Amino acid sequence: MHWWAEFELGIHFSVTSTYYNLIIFASAVFIIAIMLMKGARVNKQKLTHEFYMEKISEEKQKQAEKRAKEQQKAAAAAKMETNI
Repeated sequence: MHWWAEFELGIHFSVTSTYYNLIIFASAVFIIAIMLMKGARVNKQKLTHEFYMEKISEEKQKQAEKRAKEQQKAAAAAKMETNI
């Protein structure tokens, strides 16, 4: 239905049809530009989030390894005391 109305508008009122089509085109370009800008911002935030999540995970792993080594040393020291 819209295309038929667009055709009739173009036949009878060509100047009005041209303005209408230009407005529709400009609004479509504007909306696509906004979507691209928002998408770029969201992608940047996601990359930053993933980077910090990886750093936090690495730090937790280092701390867990450090605690495990300390526990092993404490267990070895306790075993040495029981052997003496």
